[in-house]
Amino acid sequence: MIDRLKYSFSGLAAYDARVADTQAGLSRLLDAAQLDAVVITSQDEFISEYVPRRNNQRYALSGFDGSAGSGIFLGAAAAQALGVPQFVLFVDGRYHLQAEQQCNPARVHVEKLGLNVSIWAAMADWLVAHAGRLKRVGYDGLRISVAQRDRLLDRTQAARFDWTSLVGREIDRAIALPGWVVERPIFELPESMTGVSVAQNLDALNGRLAAHTATASDTATATATATTSDTTTDTTTDTTTDTTTDTTTDTTSDTTSDTTSDTTTDTTTDTTPPTTAFVTCASDDLGYLLNSRGYHIPNASSHLGFLFVIGAQVVLFLPEGCDRCPVDLESYPVLQVIRRDFDELERFLAQFVAEHVCYGFESVNCALVDTVRRVWPQAGHADFSPVEAMRAAKTPEVLDQFRDAFARSSAAIADAMRWAKTGEPGQRHSEYDLARVINDAYGARSAVALTFTTIAANGANSASAHYTAASPEVELTEGELVLLDSGAYYEGGFATDCTRVVLRRTRPDTVAQPWQREIYTVALKACIKGLVTPFPKDATGGDVDAAVRQVCRDHGHDFGHGTGHGVGIHVHEGGVRFAPGSKYGLVPNAVISVEPGIYVPGKGGVRIENIVIIHADDAEAGTVAFENLVTVGYDWDLIDVALLDDDERAYLRDYERLCAQRGTQVTACPLL
Repeated sequence: MIDRLKYSFSGLAAYDARVADTQAGLSRLLDAAQLDAVVITSQDEFISEYVPRRNNQRYALSGFDGSAGSGIFLGAAAAQALGVPQFVLFVDGRYHLQAEQQCNPARVHVEKLGLNVSIWAAMADWLVAHAGRLKRVGYDGLRISVAQRDRLLDRTQAARFDWTSLVGREIDRAIALPGWVVERPIFELPESMTGVSVAQNLDALNGRLAAHTATASDTATATATATTSDTTTDTTTDTTTDTTTDTTTDTTSDTTSDTTSDTTTDTTTDTTPPTTAFVTCASDDLGYLLNSRGYHIPNASSHLGFLFVIGAQVVLFLPEGCDRCPVDLESYPVLQVIRRDFDELERFLAQFVAEHVCYGFESVNCALVDTVRRVWPQAGHADFSPVEAMRAAKTPEVLDQFRDAFARSSAAIADAMRWAKTGEPGQRHSEYDLARVINDAYGARSAVALTFTTIAANGANSASAHYTAASPEVELTEGELVLLDSGAYYEGGFATDCTRVVLRRTRPDTVAQPWQREIYTVALKACIKGLVTPFPKDATGGDVDAAVRQVCRDHGHDFGHGTGHGVGIHVHEGGVRFAPGSKYGLVPNAVISVEPGIYVPGKGGVRIENIVIIHADDAEAGTVAFENLVTVGYDWDLIDVALLDDDERAYLRDYERLCAQRGTQVTACPLL
C-alpha cells in the first residue's frame, strides 16, 4: 500500500464494487418499497466529504470514487421507460474525465455539469423533466442533509412527487455495503496549539447563538406587531409539514419545512429556563469546538460523532460504528459521552427546555433532526451555525501550526518533484512510485496522515483534475508533464495541500513542447495574480476568482473548478472560498488555496496551487495581502520567460531566492 503513515487505513481490506450486484440489490428494494427512484449520495451520516469506498453508496452503485458527485438510481421499469441506465450520475467539471473512465456506460449515465452548476439543482431538474415516468421517489435520511433535502423538495414541488425518507439503513443492506467501523481514541490538543480552551470556544458559540436568536425574535415580534389588526390574531408557527413519508416505524414523520423564524411558544411545565440548543454532526465542527482529534476516517484528522450544546452542557453522542472509541477529553469536565443508545440520548436532552434549535442545514442529516423534534417538539429551528465562521478565522497559535506544517510539507514536495523530474539512472518509475515517494517524504518529516488521496499523474492523466489512480502500470514518461497534488497532517492535525508540475527530463536533450510551456506559464501567471494583488478588504471570493481566471481567459484558456478553497482541520473548509459567484468575504487570518489550472484532454494538464493566509495589508490601507505558506520552486524548463512581465519576474526572483535558501528549489532559476 502507498500510505504508510501512522493514521493510515492501509491494513483494511480493499472494497471493490460489483456494480451489477449492487444495482440488482437496490432494484429489489425499490420494487418492494414501490419506489420509482431513489437519490444516492457519496456521504455518510456525518455528511463527510471524503467517505471510504466501503461506506460510499454512490461508489458501490456506479464505480465512481471521486470526492464529489451524487446520483439518481431508477427502478428497472422506470429506467427502461426512459431509455437510460439505472444509475444517473451527476458530476462537476473536476470529474468529467474520471467519471467517464470509471463508469460502465451500460450501467451508468454520466451527466456532466458546467462550471458553477449545482449538482442538487441539476438532479432536481432532471427529476422534474422526467416526472411523467416517475411518481414515488426516496432518499436515505441518514445520508442527506436538511438543506439538500429541502432543495430537492422545493425545486421539484411542481412535479408533486411522493417522497419517502428511508432512515433504517435499508439501502446499505440492499447493496451489502460493508460500512465503516472505527475504534480509534478521541483525544484533545493542548491549548498551546489551538490558542483557545474548550470553555472559550463554547462561550463564543453561545454568545453568537444568543445574538442570533435575539435578532430573530425581535424581527418576528416586529413583523407580528405590524401585521396584527384589532380583530386579527397572529397564528404563525415555524413547524409546517412537508409531504415526506418516513418508512421507519419507531421514528416520527419528517415534519420539516425548516425556518429561521422562532415564534412558537413553549407550553411545557418544566421549570428549567428555556434556552438555545446547538446541534452538529460535522466532524470538523467537533474537532474545533472540543479541541479534539481522532483520525476516524481516511484523509481527516477529526473524529466522528453528534454534538449537542445546551448552554454550558455538552453531550457527545457516538452512534453505531464509532461507539467503541475511547474518549480522552478532560479539559471540559461536564462533557457527557453517550454511546449508541438513542433512547438514552433523548432522555438526557429532555432534561432541558430548548426554545430554539440552531444548526447548519447543510451539515446535519435529516434523521438526526427527527430526534431533535421528538425531544423538543415546540422548538423553532434555525439554519444557523456560527462554527464555520469561527473556524475560518484562525488564532495566532493555529497559524503558527500551519506555518510549521507547510514548511515540512514544502521540503517533502520539493524532494519528490526533483525525483519525479530526473528519476534515478537506469530505473523505471511509475505514478504509484511517485505517490509512495511523497508519502515517505512526509513520513520522514513526522507526518501522521495524508489529507487526501495523493494525485500522481503522468502525461494525459494530468488533464484529469482529480485523477487518483496512481497506477503502477503508468510509467513517468520522458518529456511528459508529471503532476503531484498532495497534503499531509502533522501533530496539530491541520491540513496541508500543494500542487506542482514538472517536465519529466532524465536526459539533457529533452525539451518541453511549446504547448506545455504555454499552459504552464499562463497558469503560473494566473497564480501570481492571485498571490500579489492587493484586493479591497470588502472584496468577495468571487472577485478573487474573476481576477485569477481572467489571466487564463486572456490567453484563450479556462478551468472547470474554483480558484481556491478554505483549509483548516480538513483540507476543504467552509467560511472562505474563491469561486465564481462566491459571496464569502476575505476573512482575516483565514487559510485558503490559490490554484488555477489549464487542462488539455488527451495531452496533459497543469495546476499550480499555493496556500495563503489572508492578512490586512499594512502597506496599503483598506486592502488585504496574502502570505504564501508554500515554498516549493517551479520548473523553469516549463516557463516561457518571454510571457512574464517585469512584476512577475521580480516576484519569481524573490520567491525562488527564498526556496534556494530553504533548499526547496526544484530547478535552477535563470533570474537569480
